[in-house]
Amino acid sequence: MAASANKPAPTADWSLTAGSSTWNKLFDRYYRKKELYAMEWGDDIDLSKMLVSGSRFAGPIAMIRDDRKVSLIGANATLRPTLTIHSCSGRLLASIPWKGPRLAEMGWTDYERLVCVSEDGLVSMFGANGRLVHTFTMGPECKEEGV
Repeated sequence: MAASANKPAPTADWSLTAGSSTWNKLFDRYYRKKELYAMEWGDDIDLSKMLVSGSRFAGPIAMIRDDRKVSLIGANATLRPTLTIHSCSGRLLASIPWKGPRLAEMGWTDYERLVCVSEDGLVSMFGANGRLVHTFTMGPECKEEGV
């Protein structure tokens, strides 16, 4: 009897209950995702072909077409990439024609400034409204070697 006292208590497998197809197991917990609303940018944006960065706490989302990935460009699209900033629901906040070198990475600061680092070491910071706040370079070494 002492051996059975060390056994963990059986747990219910909630995935077997009726209507549980929306529940997923993550380790010993169950969760589900509910769609609260549809994104306002529609179906014409393929996030798998974009460089995307989302700010914390349901802040803005920045994206630019990743030209390292093969993608079909529509008839009304331009060849030059455009950096777009959207609200967390997908509403367009800003659209910035990207004139700089290819982006290596981008991310958001705690103060909701978008930091864009290009492959030659140029760093550009934008506000959530798309206004350029600050630009600097990481030096000639980054320009020669790349980021």
